[in-house]
Amino acid sequence: MERDNFGSKLGVILATAGSAVGLGNVWRFPYMTGQNGGAVFILIYFVCILFLGIPCIMNEFIIGRRAHSNTARAYSMLSNGSPWKLVGYLGVLTAFLISGYYVVVSGWCLQYIYASFTGHLVGNSDYVRQYFVAFSSDAVKPLLWVVLFILFTHVVIVRGVRKGIELSLIHI
Repeated sequence: MERDNFGSKLGVILATAGSAVGLGNVWRFPYMTGQNGGAVFILIYFVCILFLGIPCIMNEFIIGRRAHSNTARAYSMLSNGSPWKLVGYLGVLTAFLISGYYVVVSGWCLQYIYASFTGHLVGNSDYVRQYFVAFSSDAVKPLLWVVLFILFTHVVIVRGVRKGIELSLIHI
């Protein structure tokens, strides 16, 4: 079976950035910067990206290119039976655990996008706080948005790399 590949370098860059940046950098970064010293915090952040983030991404690219396989299988193939194959399984487990958090937060984001377009988020910060408390304590609405996000993600993934992931990234 032939593996699907990206059709452009832009698709690779956007997919890599999207997986590396994450919601924490978008959601928490401004808050953490203000709480932890502003410019000094940003300097430390960039040093961590330079010495930790970039080498980790390069490592993933090298392993993926060498093995032409998914994470768990790639580490199993390259480990020659040593315990290093567990790193691949740990990567899969980590992605699975993180996805539990991401689908909930992404569902919240979809709700807020919907509420913004329909004019339900007009008011001061206390109103928005109360809106979130009411939304998050509802038994159905958060679950509905999580399911919609999972279905959207499923459609993108099922369509493959070029017609799914790459096309959705370029059209955002």
